[in-house]
Amino acid sequence: MNCTHILSCASSKVGYGRIIGSGRLRLLSSKSKLKQNAEVSPTNSQLKIVALRYGIPMIGFGFIDNLVMITAGDLIDQQFGVTLGLSTLTAAGLGQCVSDVSGCLSGGLVDGLCSKLKIPHHHLTEKQLDMRISRVYRTVGCCVGVLAGCLLGMSCLLFIDTDAAERARRAKELESIFINTVHQGRTRFGAERATLYLLDERNKEIWSQVATGEKG
Repeated sequence: MNCTHILSCASSKVGYGRIIGSGRLRLLSSKSKLKQNAEVSPTNSQLKIVALRYGIPMIGFGFIDNLVMITAGDLIDQQFGVTLGLSTLTAAGLGQCVSDVSGCLSGGLVDGLCSKLKIPHHHLTEKQLDMRISRVYRTVGCCVGVLAGCLLGMSCLLFIDTDAAERARRAKELESIFINTVHQGRTRFGAERATLYLLDERNKEIWSQVATGEKG
């Protein structure tokens, strides 16, 4: 083997070593970049703050939603349900429409009140908030908050006469039955005048609600 061949082999080994060395440096630099780009998982305390910050506003929205829906639905049921013959579910649906509109209008009020509570900040980046564990805590906080708000909004049922609309419907049905009975009885018997008397056994009274054949 001559000297030229030995020198070429040595130079090729040196070049190969340089290639391997540069490849290792590139691999190490890429790993370091990945480590720098990788976000640290949020701590338990940060996740609890995330759930708290998303759950507290939902308490206000749930409270307003259920409170307005029940109150508006009851008013619609009593004022228009009996007169127009609307069902209770129809009145509840209209009450929900009113509640949704009020929720849109009161969004700024709820956010303003929540900002005054001085809730601690989680100090998480957008990538950390987009992690799966952060989304889970955010969803759980919203669900618990809106459920608690809806239950609080149902407290208005303690001050509402929920049977008032049903009693009004029954009274209207009885009045319709009385009118039909009197008119049909008068026609069948060919009477000039007909009156339906009812006996109130509790108060020992006789009273009449419907009469025909009378002027004025």
